[in-house]
Amino acid sequence: MPIYTSVEKPAALNRVTGLNAENGEPPQRGEVCILLKRTAAGDRQAFELVYRQTAPVFFALALRITRNRNDAEEALQEAYFRVWKSASRFDPDKGNGLAWISTIIKNAALSLRRRRQRRQIGAQAYENELALIPGVGTTSDTFSVSSLSQARKLLDLCLRELDETKKTAIMLAYFEGLTHAELADRMQVPLGTAKSHIRRGLELIGRRLAADGLVSVNELIAGENELGVLPPVVSRGFEKRRAEDAKYCVAADRWRELFSGLLSYLTPEHPPAKIWKSLNRAVSQAETIVRKLELREKEHLLHTATASKQVVAE
Repeated sequence: MPIYTSVEKPAALNRVTGLNAENGEPPQRGEVCILLKRTAAGDRQAFELVYRQTAPVFFALALRITRNRNDAEEALQEAYFRVWKSASRFDPDKGNGLAWISTIIKNAALSLRRRRQRRQIGAQAYENELALIPGVGTTSDTFSVSSLSQARKLLDLCLRELDETKKTAIMLAYFEGLTHAELADRMQVPLGTAKSHIRRGLELIGRRLAADGLVSVNELIAGENELGVLPPVVSRGFEKRRAEDAKYCVAADRWRELFSGLLSYLTPEHPPAKIWKSLNRAVSQAETIVRKLELREKEHLLHTATASKQVVAE
C-alpha cells in the first residue's frame, strides 16, 4: 500500500521525517529529541521508534550519496548503530534531532563512498541527473508549507532567490555529498568557479538570515563544512577549531539546523527489513559485551577488596 495517496497529502514535516508514515499523522516537533534522550538512557524501544520514524528519509539520502543500494543499506546500518552508541552526545539546545542524525548519516555514506573509490560520472550523466535533484519550491505544490518550521520556510524562500547555477550547486553538494573539487568536475567548471557558486550562494542565504544582513568569513566556512563541500582534511581542521572556539560551534549548529530543511525535498524510501534485524542484533551483541565488562569489573573490585581485607587481617 502506498504511503501517500493522490487524494490526501501528509503534512510537510511528515514528509521531511517519515514520521508516522503509515497513519499520516503529523509528529510533534520535539518527538525525535525525546526519543533520542530515552535512547541515551538505554531504552531499546525508543531507539526502534527513532529508526522506524526517521530511516525512510535518511535511506533516501544515503541512496543519493552512495548511488548504490547495497552501499546505502550498509551506510544506514552503520549510521544508526552510531546513533545508538552516541545518543548521549545529542544536545537539543544545539539543534533538532533530525539535523543531528542527518550529519551521522551523511558522514557514514560519504565515508563508504570514498572507501569504495567510486568513479565520478561525466558531463552527460550530470545533465541527465539534474532532473533528479529535488526541485526547490515543489514543497508548496505537494503539501502545506504552514507545518514547516520558520527556518525551513525561510530556507525555501532563500533558495528561490538564488539563480539556477548557485541553487544547483548547493543542492548537488547536499544531496550528492560532493566536495568543491567533485562539484567542479560534475558541473564541468573550474574549481574556483565551483567554490564561488557555493560561497556566494551561502552568503546570500546568510544575509537573508542575519539580523544585520552581514555574514562573516567564519560563518561562511561553517556553512561550507555543514553543507559538506570542504575536503576531508580541511573539514577535520574546521572541526578541531570548532571544538576550541564557541563562535564556530554556534555558526555550525545554526547552518546544520537550516540545512536539515532540505530533507523536505526528498521522497522517503523505506529500507528493507533486514537492516533493522541486523542493527537490532548488533545492538544486542554490544549490550552483552558491556554487561560482561561490567561484571568483570565488579568481580575485579570484589577480588581486590577481599585481598585487601586478608592483608589487613594478617
